[in-house]
Amino acid sequence: MRTLLLCLLLSLSQCPGVGLAGSPPASGIPIPSQTSEKSSIPSISTESTEFYISSESVLSMVKKKQDLMLVDVRDRNLFESLRIPGSIHVPLYAVKTKPFLKNRFLVLVHEGYPDVTVEQACKALRLSGFKRVWILRGGLVSWALNKGPIQGDPSARTELDKVPPQAFFPKRDSKEWLVVDLSHNHKTTFKWKC
Repeated sequence: MRTLLLCLLLSLSQCPGVGLAGSPPASGIPIPSQTSEKSSIPSISTESTEFYISSESVLSMVKKKQDLMLVDVRDRNLFESLRIPGSIHVPLYAVKTKPFLKNRFLVLVHEGYPDVTVEQACKALRLSGFKRVWILRGGLVSWALNKGPIQGDPSARTELDKVPPQAFFPKRDSKEWLVVDLSHNHKTTFKWKC
């Protein structure tokens, strides 16, 4: 499914007058500098760099036993099935209610795809006194790609890089994404004129 979406985006980027937001028409898909070389599919992201920390940096800090707290803000079921060892689960809305986290170096772990809600929460946490809070760039997917330790259900690893349909819902009106429903129940024919 991801390959099909990528192919569709590649096709669109080659049509004159059609391009992705932030790139000139027909210039191809911009590949951000943070794209992992280990991934065969480039990440298309508009995330703000001021809130993110790379999985490589966090892995280095963990190996050096530096003081940091990995706070998994994903759904409880996802956390229980697959997580970073030593991380704690706190729903995103509840992080601000945990005073013991306020003076810690926090890394928020999420699914891995761009999510403005996590960015907004990170910003709000910083404004409310959580001065050292960051978002793990690429989330658990990036952590796994960089060979970070993961514990939990081994079969859940196969689902790690899949983006659920509900993740696209907030982007439904975005000018940066083209979301195409290719499910069995949706019978629409798309014709592209290039």
